[in-house]
Amino acid sequence: MQDGESLGIGLAELRIAIAGDLHGQWDASDERLLEQLAPDALLVVGDLSDGQPRIPQRLAALPLPLACILGNHDAGRDPSGRTLRRQLDALGDRHCGWGLRELRPPGLAVVGARPGTAGGGFHLNRASQALFGPLTLEESAQRIVAAATAADPALPLVLLAHCGPSGLGSDVADPCGRDWKRPACDWGDQDLALAIDRIRRHRPVPWWCLATCTTVSSAARESAAASAATAPAPPTSTPPSCHGTAAMSRAANYATSAGCCCGMATPWR
Repeated sequence: MQDGESLGIGLAELRIAIAGDLHGQWDASDERLLEQLAPDALLVVGDLSDGQPRIPQRLAALPLPLACILGNHDAGRDPSGRTLRRQLDALGDRHCGWGLRELRPPGLAVVGARPGTAGGGFHLNRASQALFGPLTLEESAQRIVAAATAADPALPLVLLAHCGPSGLGSDVADPCGRDWKRPACDWGDQDLALAIDRIRRHRPVPWWCLATCTTVSSAARESAAASAATAPAPPTSTPPSCHGTAAMSRAANYATSAGCCCGMATPWR
């Protein structure tokens, strides 16, 4: 586990906001909340909408360090890949699928997993195949590992994914357990699990971020912003990943899902 002291940086001072599964619900109220919370960086874990360019364009205009991975809904039911391409073009280098984005400041290496995933092991939808070509599980894992290997070892590493790795359990309550259809099963991505195993042979991978499914009303966001203005800062002993969630949970328990709509920072076991 990276402890900060060995790296010569104050990891406990990092405050990371995480947002995901927005599904079109992002507007000026979310941006005001971010302004109140003043995180060091924003990580976005996909399903911004059903392919509309509005949210990618708004995210690209934010004045803070940002990294994003797109999810399965971002293709907009367009198998040609053109809709997905428009999302990628709007985000520019902020999108880090199968790639590395080093945020300086605050000093964070973000590696993206497979973009466009819907979970369930390994599957490339038609839009992803149109853009990225056919890809095997092994090739996908190798891309993630290569990106992590290129990261500055002095920076803490975060893996950003729309769906988390397989191997974390098959029950509904497990981080990547299927909860919308019976029977429950492990719905994690096998290529991400394989990549994490390989990356950990060379450096710690203490945290990864993935999407959860929660929506928050506009009124709740406004209330959260008001609460954040007066809420105390999280304790300095909070680990860096928890600082990411704590930065949002200051807002009247708004960040149970740890983002402007949702998201999760989870320790790798």
